[in-house]
Amino acid sequence: RIEPQMHGGGHERGMRSGTLPTHQIVGMGEAFRIAKEEMIEET
Repeated sequence: RIEPQMHGGGHERGMRSGTLPTHQIVGMGEAFRIAKEEMIEET
């Protein structure tokens, strides 16, 4: 087991402060891609 070298506070649910929500970033990118495709199809 690899032990963490940095620990976050309770306000970040144990994650290091500033940790980006990668799954949400990827999801937003996909949503923009779909919206762009739909805009092109509607024009």
